[in-house]
Amino acid sequence: MGVNTGVVVVDEMGSALAGEYTTMGDAVNLAVRMEQTAKPGTIQITDETYRLVAPWVEVESLGGIETKGKSDPVAAYCVLGRKTQPTRARGIAGLGSPLVGQDQEHTRLETVMRDLQEGRGRIITLIGEAGLGKSRLIEALHSGLEQKPSFTSQWIEATGISYEKSRPYGLFVQVLRQFCKVNAADPPGIMRQKVSESFIYLSLHQQSGIAITVELLLTIHNTTDGLDQQLKREAVKREIFESALNIFSSKC
Repeated sequence: MGVNTGVVVVDEMGSALAGEYTTMGDAVNLAVRMEQTAKPGTIQITDETYRLVAPWVEVESLGGIETKGKSDPVAAYCVLGRKTQPTRARGIAGLGSPLVGQDQEHTRLETVMRDLQEGRGRIITLIGEAGLGKSRLIEALHSGLEQKPSFTSQWIEATGISYEKSRPYGLFVQVLRQFCKVNAADPPGIMRQKVSESFIYLSLHQQSGIAITVELLLTIHNTTDGLDQQLKREAVKREIFESALNIFSSKC
């Protein structure tokens, strides 16, 4: 598959009886070139597309691809899979800014994290209009905690992403990938080993049931429609919730 991003012309071509609705332009031609030069079974994207999807996908640089009509090679990438933990989509990578006007909120969040270290958990709801700095506030909290040797808790972050709406238990999958340190590109054997090692603090009986549930969730992206239907059954839902409760209550 080849993907490119750019401006195109969209119009009806041909007569009323034998016409078609199509797209034309340099962006389309370059997408075709990406498809033609991609290896079988892979997704190849241009630099223009990579800039838009970089926070969410892992890629391998393919260098420059010689393209007809282009004087210079076109930078191309092979998509390896989704990132275990998406990065910030807005702003400039590696460049941050100080918090402004959020000292009170930041102090309250730090107090909650201190309570967590003492075994008192909380649920915090952060509400605000888009662009007011909610993500930046959480990012500053996380960054500050990482610099404190006394903070020994594991930070796990799940993000509501638009394309996860059609995936059963998408947020559960994000959490479990981070908890078990599983990557999307891991082969099944490595994935099972990581899952097994992540739950050694549980009893053998709990480990067996949880491992089955977790492996089922972590392989959703490779399943068939039949398994997606299976995941919607009430019995499986109960098993997932009970496993999550056992995982995190025992860990705490």
